[in-house]
Amino acid sequence: MISGSLGCGLVLLFLVYCAFEDLRAMSVSALAFLAMALSELGWYLARLFRGGGADWRGLLLGSLPGLFLILLSVLTSSAIGMGDGLFFLLIGTAAGLPLTLLLTICTFCLSAVWSLGVIVMRQVRGLPRNPQFIPLLPFTLFPALLWCVQSGVIAGVPA
Repeated sequence: MISGSLGCGLVLLFLVYCAFEDLRAMSVSALAFLAMALSELGWYLARLFRGGGADWRGLLLGSLPGLFLILLSVLTSSAIGMGDGLFFLLIGTAAGLPLTLLLTICTFCLSAVWSLGVIVMRQVRGLPRNPQFIPLLPFTLFPALLWCVQSGVIAGVPA
C-alpha cells in the first residue's frame, strides 16, 4: 500500500482529477488511469529496491471492490461505469482493503441520498422519474477528504 504524505497526496490528486472529469465529461480519460497505475508500479518497485518488500496480499485484497464493480459493469451492460470499477481498483491497490471499503460504502451512500433527492425533486416538479446519469466519483471527495484530515495528511485542520 502507498503510505506517507506523498503517497496520500498522489492518491488524493488522482481522486480529485477523476471526480471532476466524471462530473464534467461523464467519463475519465484512460491516460489518467494509466498514469496512476504507472505511479503505483513505480512506488512498489522503489519499495522493493529499498528492501521494504511488497504486501501482495494487501494489494490483491484492496483491489476486490474495484474488481467487483468491473464485474457489475460487465453484467449490467455498463449501467455502472467501467471507469468507476477501474478507479476503485487503483484506489484499492494504493490504499488497501479497509480504506477502500469505507470509501466505497460512503460513496454509494452519498450517491444514494443524492439520487433519492433527484427522484423526489423530479416528482415534485411533475417530471418523469426516468433514470438519469449521476456521476459516482464526485461523491468520493468528501469521505476521502475526511480520511486525509483524520490521518493527518492535511495538517492544520482540527480532526
